[in-house]
Amino acid sequence: MNFPLWQKLVLDKAGYSIRDFLYGYISFGSVFYNKYGCPSGNKDLGFFRTVVKKRDG
Repeated sequence: MNFPLWQKLVLDKAGYSIRDFLYGYISFGSVFYNKYGCPSGNKDLGFFRTVVKKRDG
């Protein structure tokens, strides 16, 4: 079982318009317990880039 401890989303600016590029990163920390109940800590960080589009529908 995995239990989240914290998560964080950081973007490069406060507001966006259609067709803007959005840059940022997401990070998190969690505790994973194996089938024997032994805990292990996990931390990760990932960067991304995407384009803001108009929502369909």
